[in-house]
Amino acid sequence: MSILKDGQALQIIMFDKNNDLEIYDSEKSFNIPEKYLQERDQKEIKQSKYLSTEVKGECNNNVCQFEFFKKDTSHLLFKVSFTEILENLAEILEYNMQLKIDSLITKEFNRLLAIAEDSSQDSYQLKIRVRHNNKFYDYSKESTAYEIKLEIHDCRKSDNQNEPIILSQQSTGFQWAFNFMFGFLYNVGSHFSLNKNIIYVMDEPATHLSVPARKEFRKFLKEYAHKNHVTFVLATHDPFLVDTDHLDEIRIVEKETEGSAIKNHFNYPLNNAGKDSDALDKIKRSLGVGQHVFHNPQKHRIIFVEGITDYCYLSAFKLYFNERYKEYKDNPIPFTFLPISGLKNNPNAMKETIKKLCELDNNPIVLIDDDRKCVFNQQATSERFKRANEEMHDPITILQLSDCDRHFKQIEDCFSANDRKKYAKNKRMELSMAFKTRLLYGGEDAIEKQTKRNFLKLFKWIAWATNLIKN
Repeated sequence: MSILKDGQALQIIMFDKNNDLEIYDSEKSFNIPEKYLQERDQKEIKQSKYLSTEVKGECNNNVCQFEFFKKDTSHLLFKVSFTEILENLAEILEYNMQLKIDSLITKEFNRLLAIAEDSSQDSYQLKIRVRHNNKFYDYSKESTAYEIKLEIHDCRKSDNQNEPIILSQQSTGFQWAFNFMFGFLYNVGSHFSLNKNIIYVMDEPATHLSVPARKEFRKFLKEYAHKNHVTFVLATHDPFLVDTDHLDEIRIVEKETEGSAIKNHFNYPLNNAGKDSDALDKIKRSLGVGQHVFHNPQKHRIIFVEGITDYCYLSAFKLYFNERYKEYKDNPIPFTFLPISGLKNNPNAMKETIKKLCELDNNPIVLIDDDRKCVFNQQATSERFKRANEEMHDPITILQLSDCDRHFKQIEDCFSANDRKKYAKNKRMELSMAFKTRLLYGGEDAIEKQTKRNFLKLFKWIAWATNLIKN
């Protein structure tokens, strides 16, 4: 419904899902709660989204009332008493701010603290309180028309839920999370939310948060960055900010004889078959932690793969299926993929790689390509690696792609012809990383159904072959 003046629309008025009057003009929008409206024939009002009206208003002694009529008639649609509205302007502002807080921020704040907001009684709730200082705001003076206060209520406690918490009495981690959320991300004065394509560097963030909260912080920050088109660079020694599904994002800074160097690959080669086969070797060495920090065998099974591109593609589809497919929502695919820097070239290096994998996992499984030009080609790297494994005292489990489907010689064969042209032309790591970002954060379905079917077939076959999931 439009309010017209001289044939031009000044405002658009509609009723929202809460039956509140929603008013839009060229500068702002706000809601007037239903209780303030003395309605007339609301059914007729709602029949048209843009129903032209005429407005009559009078103001005497600061008492204002607007009456809304159907255009060119004397039929009163409804009237709004601005006397009560002016007296309760703070309440209307509070109402609208609370809508924004509830829809945009409360869930994110709880998530940042690793609190599942299953219901309002299981989490922190943010409440806005607004008090109007003067009945009418004098724009000629520099004064504040409203006092706005943000309260945080811990609804997980059975007692004193109506009493807001005192920020200074909370833990250091809670205070850090609060300041990060409201002093940085949602601080309009910092103009942070207005900037795009900006790189923000954070030095040792989230150190006071709990381990689950630090893991959630990383995920939260990643999604926020993609949503708002900014980049965060975290300088950290915290192993809990490392996600084994996103190792391709890690860069390691190491001291050298003269200065320091940034390694652009998390598993840069050391010309050591054993160390090069451990994708986490440099990360563990840099952070001073062991394998157990990154891998919980009770929840995930490591599947070693040949290289970084295989790792990127498989990790991307694992995350994609776990997020998008109903069957994996509550029972996610339990694989952690780790690259081993190739199968190596000579038998000794191959055996050294196999030995190292046995150190990293009790029952190591490696997924390899089938690089035979024909079935009789026993000198292919994949076949020599299998023979080296057979000669070991403790052989590992080798899964070959072609055993899943004879057309799958390498991971790229799982893509449809069109998708392969777009995303998997070669074995470049940068191409696979770009695809991973596109698939997970592109906002649209970037792949064809055939590609989905092929990768889903591969995951189910791996699960069957390793007895991880009962089919």
